[in-house]
Amino acid sequence: MLVKQRDISENIPQEIGEESSYFLLRARQEVERSEAATAPQAVAAHRELAMLYSVKALLAHADADADDEPT
Repeated sequence: MLVKQRDISENIPQEIGEESSYFLLRARQEVERSEAATAPQAVAAHRELAMLYSVKALLAHADADADDEPT
């Protein structure tokens, strides 16, 4: 199931890490900017940036989890 980009939570859990939190915050900001934009190209650009920041947050979280695993 796909989640709408504007469904990014306002409350970012602390346990996901600083880097992931930063990227989720940036994704939320881009969603807000896309809602305020009027030109279709601007809306698309902000939504694309939000998607990229969401992916970066997931990757940062996965990297943090991998670093926490015992070797």
